[in-house]
Amino acid sequence: MTPGGNQYDAGKPEVDAALLVQRLIRDMHKLERRLRKVLEALEEMCWSLYRIEKILPKTPRPGRVRHVRLIPAPAAVPAPAIKTFDMQNTAGGAIATFDDDEDRRVALSPTLQAFLNILAEDDGFSADGLVGWKSFDRIANSLQKQLKRRFDNHAVSQLLWRLRKTLAASKLDRSLVEKSPALGVRLRLKRRQPAALCAG
Repeated sequence: MTPGGNQYDAGKPEVDAALLVQRLIRDMHKLERRLRKVLEALEEMCWSLYRIEKILPKTPRPGRVRHVRLIPAPAAVPAPAIKTFDMQNTAGGAIATFDDDEDRRVALSPTLQAFLNILAEDDGFSADGLVGWKSFDRIANSLQKQLKRRFDNHAVSQLLWRLRKTLAASKLDRSLVEKSPALGVRLRLKRRQPAALCAG
């Protein structure tokens, strides 16, 4: 029996506090990754439902009519877009400034800096006057060449989540970084060239 203890303490194993903290942190990161995947999946499902609802026929079919309450579509608010984008290097990464507005600035790590620069490249497919879409594979390959370490689609998804979170923390619209399951990711930045379509 340990000094100052009792007979019930003798059989209890000692707990390594540092090891316990490490395990808890590891478990927390696992839960965070799972939650992030669920939130991304819910976001995509929600927008899919909105698109399906929009194309559903307005007239009921003959016969028994079942009243189905559909999810209300979001208000028609124009998606944000920026005209100019500037990146200034700092000791720990970079400062990105949108539309030459000092109130629209965000501090980025070197990895997020490289990620955002790729999204802002003025090439790729686009039909709306904004810079083109970049596929997850292309982004992963570009990051791997620039940063000299391996990236895959999961790593790109994590960077997308981190970048949107960083924008929101700086009071910027997270939807400035746009994601499409079919097309990829891009920064909603107006093209320097007026061409409506650009293959790349």
